[in-house]
Amino acid sequence: MVSIQYKKYAGIRYRQIADEVERTNFIKAWETAFSRTLSPEMYLWIFNNGMNSLYAAFNEEKVVAGYCLLKYNALLNQKIFNAVLCNNVFVLHGYHDRDLFVKLGRFALKKAEKQGIKLAISIPNRYAIMGHMRTGWTLLPRINFLERKRQDSGVEKRTDARIVSLTSDNCSLFLNKIEEFSIEISKARSFSVIKDSLYFEWRYVSRPDVEYKIFVFMNKEDIAGYVVFKYYEVLNRLHIIDIEVIDEYVFNALLGIADSFPEPYSLVNIWETSIYKNYLMSSGFSVSQEFSHLLAIYPDKKDKVSLGDKVNFVIGDNDIF
Repeated sequence: MVSIQYKKYAGIRYRQIADEVERTNFIKAWETAFSRTLSPEMYLWIFNNGMNSLYAAFNEEKVVAGYCLLKYNALLNQKIFNAVLCNNVFVLHGYHDRDLFVKLGRFALKKAEKQGIKLAISIPNRYAIMGHMRTGWTLLPRINFLERKRQDSGVEKRTDARIVSLTSDNCSLFLNKIEEFSIEISKARSFSVIKDSLYFEWRYVSRPDVEYKIFVFMNKEDIAGYVVFKYYEVLNRLHIIDIEVIDEYVFNALLGIADSFPEPYSLVNIWETSIYKNYLMSSGFSVSQEFSHLLAIYPDKKDKVSLGDKVNFVIGDNDIF
């Protein structure tokens, strides 16, 4: 038994995915680990080395564990820097007994540190929390959901004429303005993910297999707010994936659009970490029984992470599926 186990792990190597052959092997291992298959277009979207760096543990040439770090810009204490979202971590059945989760995580974070990454965030399922904490992650206060039942009143509401639907056809007119708006509105916060034009287009506009409802509130030539909705048919819900506004009027104007959607959703929900919690509570939202876990780590130091007391973290900063 000892010799068999030694042979099984003697060839384990850790490396960043560098070519199409390795990427294909990574995807096959991911499909085995999660017992699901996505479209080729979806794989190109999420497992691309431009946005999402892929790391793997190889037993000879077989991928037996995976770890992904999605790049974005974040603001922490009034400074913008390179950050990553840890996603799609897996270890194949039969390889859990040698702590590959932790070893691969440390390898990936070390690589990220050398690439200038200053912060990593993770929203793991409950099975992955202990593995992350053994790697050195800080467990932060959990993220509660806020929810509200659909507000159909039977009276047709007028939509503010300054609200524009953003699509793949017209997004080029708004992306740079959204980036400027995101940077400016984040300055007063302790933590916020910056929606630059590249990230916003990749995350919300070009994603295959999902149709987001995106609306922008224009104040003459400037953006005064935007919202991104996603209808989740499985649970008959409408998620507020992302929202940014200059004031409560714009918030309610954008939120009110959902009342006219044809999808038969029963409730709308959003993460409590939205900076607009007071607006939400005033609009009839309440704390749900659902919540998500939040962890963070500094790849370049061992200090415990604190995001401060003015955090804006939305579902779109994590919900890549």
